[in-house]
Amino acid sequence: MSQARPTVGGFSADGRLFTVDMRGELHSWMPGTREARLLASNLGIGTSLAFVPGTPWVAIGTQEGVSRLRSSVTGQARDLHHHEGLVNSLDVTSDGRYLAAASADRTAILWDLATGEPRVLRGPQRLASADENGGVWLWAPSSGKGQRLGAHGAKVWRLAFSPDGGHLASAGEDKVVRLWNVSTGESRTLTGHAIGSFAARCARGFARRSPAGAGSVPRRRDGGTKPPHCATRRA
Repeated sequence: MSQARPTVGGFSADGRLFTVDMRGELHSWMPGTREARLLASNLGIGTSLAFVPGTPWVAIGTQEGVSRLRSSVTGQARDLHHHEGLVNSLDVTSDGRYLAAASADRTAILWDLATGEPRVLRGPQRLASADENGGVWLWAPSSGKGQRLGAHGAKVWRLAFSPDGGHLASAGEDKVVRLWNVSTGESRTLTGHAIGSFAARCARGFARRSPAGAGSVPRRRDGGTKPPHCATRRA
């Protein structure tokens, strides 16, 4: 059977490429080869992918709204059901304890991977989200309170914390990358042709996904903005 078109993929810490294709099959690819190993099937259409640090677990967000965990070693499976819309984005805390999932149903759920229960984090964790109107938000999961750092001139499609957690980068459809100081809320714009091209590629790559929402760290009461991406970081 011919290889179906991948819908999402990512590189693990050991350099392997993992992809989920249109048939809902999870494959791993060894660097420098064209041979794929089938790890799981019947996952549904993959919309996001993340890895649990220090473990063989791969997290897959699906169009059906289910976040699926699969072990790349044993094939063990766990499914996390909560969302009513596709899962746009997944991220795992650096200690591997929690999975953040942002969905088109306007919620962002924080899963305790030890228990499989959605919960509010207790401890020095941060959650960042971005909405379809360009707003960038920083949340304190322990209290559920959010702070709007600022905005792009168009939708934001990608977020990432710096390794020390002191800065947050956001890439938007306006071809701009902003670097935010999470302590002060101040930002600076990274400019140049290469930066603009990178931001544009982020926008094109995520344009097929409808934006998701800021939820469990709470839902917006005005029913307005909806984050398409989330990122987590231990403070």
